[in-house]
Amino acid sequence: MENLATLFGFQGIGSSIERFPFPAWAAEARIGGFFGLPFDVGFKVGVLPDVGGNNWDINYTLIGGDIRYAVLNRRFLPTVSVGVGFNYLRGGIGGRGSGSGETFTFDVNGNTQTVDLGGRPNVSLNWRTFSLDAKAQVSQSFIIATPFFGVGWSFAWSRAGYEVGAPNMNITTTGGVTEDEVRDFLNDRGINPRRGLSSHVDDQDFNFRLFGGVGLNLVVFRLDFTGMMCLRDQNYGASIGFRFQL
Repeated sequence: MENLATLFGFQGIGSSIERFPFPAWAAEARIGGFFGLPFDVGFKVGVLPDVGGNNWDINYTLIGGDIRYAVLNRRFLPTVSVGVGFNYLRGGIGGRGSGSGETFTFDVNGNTQTVDLGGRPNVSLNWRTFSLDAKAQVSQSFIIATPFFGVGWSFAWSRAGYEVGAPNMNITTTGGVTEDEVRDFLNDRGINPRRGLSSHVDDQDFNFRLFGGVGLNLVVFRLDFTGMMCLRDQNYGASIGFRFQL
């Protein structure tokens, strides 16, 4: 994304966006106690309203659900639970170039071809992920505080890439090369030139994480503080949750 920002003249993003805080709001609901069995079902949704400046914006959506089962749930002993869930996540960061347009040249069959994006292009980096998630957690209640610790495993099916929206793009050909041949040339290299330029890659991968925190039990309310670290890519996260619980 930093290379795209430099190439197309982004304004307001900054010189380095390899890592930056990404706050978002989410709501979760859980229900359990069916048939006297120690399990519950949860649903969650997260959204991020339009965020950004005059020339860039961020978007984010999360939808997911899971089921948890307490394999050990006895008085005066730690509670041990396991769970499995499925999530859908999509997001992106993008903006509008500050220049009057960008022109690229490249060779096809030994002849120089030109692509003119025609005006200030809209440039974005976007992604979407479907993930299967499993976790195990241990917790112990002490009066009003319940510390907890857990491990998680996720397998994700993801697509990520960039898009350069250029509805007025113009392709100039030389040496008898046709415009369709130029488009086919770009397509063969992972670039879609139909509505500007775009390229996406698909990936499947897994990750492990550690998480922990403490919950404060205030009669029918609970305040949760949670921290998380992914072991493979060294990403970190944190959340604060407030909920009503019966």
